[in-house]
Amino acid sequence: MRMTMCVLFCSTACLLPAAAETPAAGLDPVVRELAGIRASLAKLTGLLEEGRAGRQADLLMRRIGRKEARLSSLESRLRSARERKASDEEQLAQIEAYRISVEKELRLARDRGEPVQAGEAERQILQVEVEEQRFKDRLDRAETRIRELEDEVAESREAVEDLDLRLDEILALMDESD
Repeated sequence: MRMTMCVLFCSTACLLPAAAETPAAGLDPVVRELAGIRASLAKLTGLLEEGRAGRQADLLMRRIGRKEARLSSLESRLRSARERKASDEEQLAQIEAYRISVEKELRLARDRGEPVQAGEAERQILQVEVEEQRFKDRLDRAETRIRELEDEVAESREAVEDLDLRLDEILALMDESD
C-alpha cells in the first residue's frame, strides 16, 4: 500500500508542475483535480507519519516500562545487599568484642597467677579469629557486589533517561504536527 501511495504521489507531483505550465484553457479542471489529489496525498502522508510516530512512542513506552522494572529490581537487590552487609558488620563487631574479652580474661588470669588451660583458651581464640576472617571475607565480597550493583543501577537509570528523552522528542514532534 505504501508503494502504491508513493508511486501515486510521485506521479502526481511530477505532473503538477507540468500541468501548471500548460495553458489554463482546457486543462484548468485537470489541474485543480491534480492539486486536490496532491493535497489529499500530503494529508495522507502526514497521517501515516503521525501513525508511525505513535507506534514509535508506544514501543518506547514499553521499553521504558521494562527498563524501569529492571531498575526497580536492581535497586531492591542493592538495598538487600547493603542491609546484609550492615548486619555482617554488626556481627563482626560482636565477634571482635568477644575475642578481645577472651584475650583480656586470659591475660588477667595469667597476671593473677591463676591456672589457665592454655590449650582451651588458645582454641577459643583461634575459633573466634577464624570466624572473624570469615566475616571479613564475606564483607569484602559484599562490598564488591554492592559496587557492581551500583554500576548496574547507574547504567539502568541512564538507559531509562535516554529512552525518556527519545520519547519526549517523538511526542514533541507529534505535538508540532497537530
